[in-house]
Amino acid sequence: MQSAIYEDQPHDTPEENVFSISGNDKKFILLDTDGSGDSKFFILADDQYGIYNWRKDYNGNGLSVATAKYDPSNPDSIASQMNSEAFLAKLPVEVVSHIDAQHTWITEAGNKNSDIPGDYAVNCAVSFLSYAECQQYHSKIGYDNGMLYGWFLRTARGDIDGSPYAPMYVCTDIQAGEKNASYKGRAMQTSDTASMFVRTAFWLSDDFFKTEKLDVDTLGDNVKKYIFENYSIEDLSDVGYSEKELKKLGFVSENEIMSATDADGNLITSENIGTITSVKYVVSMKDTAENVTVAAAFYDENGKLAGVKIGTENLAKGSNTKTITFDAESKCRSVCI
Repeated sequence: MQSAIYEDQPHDTPEENVFSISGNDKKFILLDTDGSGDSKFFILADDQYGIYNWRKDYNGNGLSVATAKYDPSNPDSIASQMNSEAFLAKLPVEVVSHIDAQHTWITEAGNKNSDIPGDYAVNCAVSFLSYAECQQYHSKIGYDNGMLYGWFLRTARGDIDGSPYAPMYVCTDIQAGEKNASYKGRAMQTSDTASMFVRTAFWLSDDFFKTEKLDVDTLGDNVKKYIFENYSIEDLSDVGYSEKELKKLGFVSENEIMSATDADGNLITSENIGTITSVKYVVSMKDTAENVTVAAAFYDENGKLAGVKIGTENLAKGSNTKTITFDAESKCRSVCI
């Protein structure tokens, strides 16, 4: 069995949903925010955390008993390794401290001759994506991300001849090769003795974003948006963000003009000012305000005021991008708002 590839299946993970802990380069993808309590945020590792065999290798003394079930209570299951103290130590401690260790993972049925003839549920901290979850969140996940090998799903369909326990994985570019280029990004099946990369999935508690400091400079826009819309400066006061970092998240103590460019987003310089017919500016608002008076003052090459454009805008809390258009004949040499 193999899944259809999606037209919008990204090769590398889109940056807008990615975050990392401040001071740690491990990246994670925010897949979902619609949970609650200890299982509020659904997260997938953007990085791989090593190569593992679907069947545990007992230090060269043979492989474990075949099982298709992702079951942390079974020492023969790969799940027992993923939920061990040794494996969890690979994750940032700031993340581990918020993982729901008793999250209920629902997984699709496998082969009728395997140990998972029907859908099943297990409770544990760390898992892989299921086939259904991979489909649901595919547009947020880079299938390749520069990995040499494919990465496991926890779904085991067992449709390969002679292997009712066969697990599924997502095929990367190098894994597929030129001969099987059409396999790139697809969810495939492999032998139950195969080794693949692992990308951990887990659920974080609802206090994660207001207790752990993130790297603001690499923070994805959708993650910034969620934090800004759901927390206040007061909520984040004890996290350790600087005033500059809070501004990057969209929080300001007073209304403030953040930048002004031409309509295409280019910086305004002495070389291009004479050709500019409109100014795009970004204003950060402490609170939502209606009918705000906005004025753009234009100066000539001698620094003399050439004109003022006045208008009113409805501005939302946080970052607003607006444009003011003016008469090109003013031949302005500098602009301030």
